[in-house]
Amino acid sequence: MIGRKIIPGISGWGVFNRIKNKIKKQITKLFSIKSLKNRMKHLAGVMTILSLLSSSLLISVNVVGEGESITLDPVDAYYLRGDTVFINGSITPPEADKYVGIEVQDCNSDRIIFLSPTTNDTGYFSTNFVIPTGTPFGVCTIYASYGDARANTTFILCEEIPPQFSVSNPYPANESTEISRPPTNISIQVNGTNLNIYFYFYNMTPVTDTWTQFASWTGVSTGRYNFTDFTERGNDFLWGNTTYYWWVNVTDGSAWVNKSYSYTTVELANGANARLDVDNDANVFVGDLNDVWANRNGQATYDGIYDVDDDGNVFVGDLNTIWAGRS
Repeated sequence: MIGRKIIPGISGWGVFNRIKNKIKKQITKLFSIKSLKNRMKHLAGVMTILSLLSSSLLISVNVVGEGESITLDPVDAYYLRGDTVFINGSITPPEADKYVGIEVQDCNSDRIIFLSPTTNDTGYFSTNFVIPTGTPFGVCTIYASYGDARANTTFILCEEIPPQFSVSNPYPANESTEISRPPTNISIQVNGTNLNIYFYFYNMTPVTDTWTQFASWTGVSTGRYNFTDFTERGNDFLWGNTTYYWWVNVTDGSAWVNKSYSYTTVELANGANARLDVDNDANVFVGDLNDVWANRNGQATYDGIYDVDDDGNVFVGDLNTIWAGRS
């Protein structure tokens, strides 16, 4: 097959056009010289230039025919300054010792580096480079050329590698209201692999005021993760007419995502303040008085469900509050 000659990274026609323009300029200058002696000297120089161009071209060319193509393998999505980027690909039809032009440009389309790996006998090529420390952050592009064939791929140069997983769709929905106590479940959707998930809630007892872990999963992947066994939490999550805060912490061992949410439990129990419905039967009456009296101890227990007047004690004051607010 008769082929065209190309310099790596430049199409064959581009090389010929450069040579043609070079010759055209030299010939134009040649005919502008009036002295025959000087003209002959210039002609000798032109011939020398052509000879050097031809020699250089014969030393560093690929001969590319019709139907050639080039493929670049995808690189990692994200890199940091100083990271090594490995670039691999192949040409078709496969042939050994062919030059491939690789140009890497930053987000401003400025060249970071130019590489010219050669192929092996299967048409495969491989090279790499280290991202300079001064490279601007943004989307960088890797361009590959082989004859008239082109391919490209991109990566993002960033200050920090973002999490390769996501956390979404909490239940109860953030800032939702009129949620049952306890809610039917507390759950989250995660997408990723080899994740550790932790649920925390804010214990609002005046005595503690702390975040407490109430569920966890280790080494899990994409799915919805639910907490439903509220019996093990005692009286946590049982206040009516109360805003609860909970927090999700997810990590893949490299990055962390922390999200906080809130929801508010039902406001009324049979027309009365649901905060006073300590036995959670939708009524504020004698049953609630009995529960408070049975749990009197001079200090709020669990999350303070019996401390309805929120003074840090479970005693007569709470009985009075319930009686005054009875249904």
